[in-house]
Amino acid sequence: MFNTQDNVIRIGMFLIGLILLMYGGMMTFNLEFFFSRYPTINADQTNSFFIIWTGINTLGFLAGVYYMGYKGLQQGFFVFMIPLVVGNIIWIYMALSASGGDNYTGLITQIIALIILIVVRQRAGYKFSYPKAQMPWGTDDKVSANLLYLGTLLTVIGIVMYFMDPTAVLRDTAGLEVTVQGQHYALGIFVLTPIAILFALVYQWRCGFQGVLLSMGAFWSAMMIAIIFNNLAATSTSTEPNMLLAGFLMVNCIINLTVFFRLQNKF
Repeated sequence: MFNTQDNVIRIGMFLIGLILLMYGGMMTFNLEFFFSRYPTINADQTNSFFIIWTGINTLGFLAGVYYMGYKGLQQGFFVFMIPLVVGNIIWIYMALSASGGDNYTGLITQIIALIILIVVRQRAGYKFSYPKAQMPWGTDDKVSANLLYLGTLLTVIGIVMYFMDPTAVLRDTAGLEVTVQGQHYALGIFVLTPIAILFALVYQWRCGFQGVLLSMGAFWSAMMIAIIFNNLAATSTSTEPNMLLAGFLMVNCIINLTVFFRLQNKF
């Protein structure tokens, strides 16, 4: 398991997978239980929308753990996950401070996850040096390389668009409302997670693509496409859906899936 005989790594990654499975499953499939655990979070449609989105993201990260359980550890996973978890810790602390909530389970879990990731990374022997690949993205497939450049550009554009108008998605998406909690969830979805994605993209540009990161992106994209079509189908004919958000996500999904299938025979 994880292509290593180091039981500390095995147990650590098992715990990371367990945490991701627990939160991903709860956020995606059991919102009622989630809201019962965090009574300071309003059980409205806006929060539900972003919590389910966060759950899908979390299940995508879980796919990376499963991939490495079969293929072995890859440094790119830690390049992505450690900044993400640090961002989550800051985000949860901000939420608790603003709401006055006293359920610190999520914050403690994220801190434990960060410690585990750092320990596993250290025991795996990954150093803070990133050898440059022979070519950008580590592939001579020009289509995949150009799509990865496009994905990086879109990630940056998405962050910039958020800061230009933080409430745009809330205003323009049917069923959502501009609320304090909704804006905080939007910060996590449209800023903190994309920043971690940028770390992963820059790493792959320098060191070469990594199967674990491409697999995580492909799994997330497959789930997100299903959610996009479901939401579009469920939107009332008298309500105009947020086509900018749907189109932006769809383009990213197509990029992820295209790159995954073009390069899958190389990892």
